[in-house]
Amino acid sequence: MSRMALRGDGWLYFSTHRGSTRIAQDPTAHFQGDWILRYHPDKRKTEIVAHAPLPMQCMPCSLLDPDRLIFYAGTADGLNVRDPDSGRFTHYTEHDGLPSVNVYGILEDDSGNLWPSTNPGISRFDPPTGSFRNYHANDRLQPHNLRYLPSFPRLDTRL
Repeated sequence: MSRMALRGDGWLYFSTHRGSTRIAQDPTAHFQGDWILRYHPDKRKTEIVAHAPLPMQCMPCSLLDPDRLIFYAGTADGLNVRDPDSGRFTHYTEHDGLPSVNVYGILEDDSGNLWPSTNPGISRFDPPTGSFRNYHANDRLQPHNLRYLPSFPRLDTRL
């Protein structure tokens, strides 16, 4: 399971994660893709929001904007943003400014920017403009393999 988000109406949203992307490539596993689910603790009810919204993709990290129901997923193919109305994803890759298509963690800051972590560095992603500002070893980050750097927020809300 990826990160969970609680909406004001009591629904808890999360995505599944079946593990390694090797499972997605194994035809005997019958893998179609990870799921987006929601659960209401008081009603003890679980509902499927989307089954395999990214076909044949594992979603090792995700983030939900609970107010707008915009879902962000990091995969081995980049950063993916799900439009709540159409259910369609916009895919961001290196061609769009992401330092690598392998996204391992995503956090959101107080300004609504997303911070995906990748092998060569982390990025600040501005969702309204779709623009990236990348940070690497030259910015005093540990060089390479920043897989889980932004996955753990501090208790005081700083990244």
